[in-house]
Amino acid sequence: MSHSFSCRCLSLAIILTLTPSLLTDATATETASEKQLTASLLKAGKNRTEIQKALDQAPTDQKPGMRFLVAYMPERDL
Repeated sequence: MSHSFSCRCLSLAIILTLTPSLLTDATATETASEKQLTASLLKAGKNRTEIQKALDQAPTDQKPGMRFLVAYMPERDL
């Protein structure tokens, strides 16, 4: 596993751990459009599979927050 990939996974894990308490479902749902999410997934390139897995495996109550995180994730972290 490359150092860059490990850093991305660690960054994603930290964000997933800390962010749900900061976001409400309404905020995340209203601000993360399908278009933004799709654009981020396309930019993710080789990491898309891992990000998609995180989206798919997020608990139901955390899915809107996870979508928000991916939609607004800086390109360097994708």
